[in-house]
Amino acid sequence: MALVIDVICEVCGRTKREVTDHSGVCQSCRAEIAQKKRNVHLAGLRGLTTQQRLEVIEAQLYDLDADRRLRAIEMTNVQYA
Repeated sequence: MALVIDVICEVCGRTKREVTDHSGVCQSCRAEIAQKKRNVHLAGLRGLTTQQRLEVIEAQLYDLDADRRLRAIEMTNVQYA
């Protein structure tokens, strides 16, 4: 279930009625911030050689290790009282 409230955005200052993540920032500003972060990250990669970029990708894939994380979640015995 989602919580829909009036949000006064700390970035743009406008009041919007939307699902909240309790950050105090509206969805459009969060999307804009995320896009800026993505652009900065990708701009930083442009200066790297192909080999360096490949090493970055390999490190990210190694750190992701989704299979290990899923096994750990599946092995957890969660009980709700």
